[in-house]
Amino acid sequence: MRFQDPAKFTIYSTVGQTLYPALAFNLNVAPWDDINVRKAINFAVNRQGMIDVLLGGKGKAVNSPLGAGIQGYNPETEATYTYDPEQAKALLQEAGYTLNASGMMEKDGQPLTFTVLGPSYDFVTPVLELLQQQLLEVGIQMEIEQVDPSILSERQITGDFEVSVTGYNYPNADILYLFFHSSMLGSGLNVSVNDPTLDEMLVNSRTVMDSAQHAQIVNEIQSYIVDQAYWVCFAMEVGNEVVSTNLQDAVWSDALQMLDLSNAWLLNK
Repeated sequence: MRFQDPAKFTIYSTVGQTLYPALAFNLNVAPWDDINVRKAINFAVNRQGMIDVLLGGKGKAVNSPLGAGIQGYNPETEATYTYDPEQAKALLQEAGYTLNASGMMEKDGQPLTFTVLGPSYDFVTPVLELLQQQLLEVGIQMEIEQVDPSILSERQITGDFEVSVTGYNYPNADILYLFFHSSMLGSGLNVSVNDPTLDEMLVNSRTVMDSAQHAQIVNEIQSYIVDQAYWVCFAMEVGNEVVSTNLQDAVWSDALQMLDLSNAWLLNK
């Protein structure tokens, strides 16, 4: 209660610059070479349910691979994949899957099962377990394999995975280049995306000097990646930032959900 006095403090709800965990598909193996299957997984995720269960309701659902607290985040991507299990099932049917007598999706007599490879971090486990339950609701069986982070990196580099946990803590939009440009394949960051159209946009994001043009390109990159369903993103935790009213010229950004303190100064009362 000590920070509740508006004459002394202002409380802001903030979103950080960490996007972790997210999932990256191995586009070189079936069924992840089928965009309908990748989209189906995204529609099957109840992001708000994850926020309620795992974050006590204090989170922000995201689809973009650019964290909501990073300058250049495109909020329009949030509407791309809402929780829609019926849409997920319809996309799987377009991909040739049907529900069998056990309520599981199958194609050519083979059930739709896959394994997510993730690091052996305790905080990752509940996210994957909840996702496992959600996918069962649309007839998909997901197994979980958690290994030492060094082993995870080696297997990502060699392509020895079906779907892998990924993510980052990074301050600016150039993180998209590191995770999605084809020159980063084999580095342990880009695990399978080799897309000339996306490459061109990512190069432009590094070479265009005009700030407005740069922002537009970054928005287009996010929309493109989300539309291609290269990743599954879940949520970002929302916290509180308490600022004394003595702090002057701190600027709140609704787009970034954070304070810009670059020109801030303290009033000496």
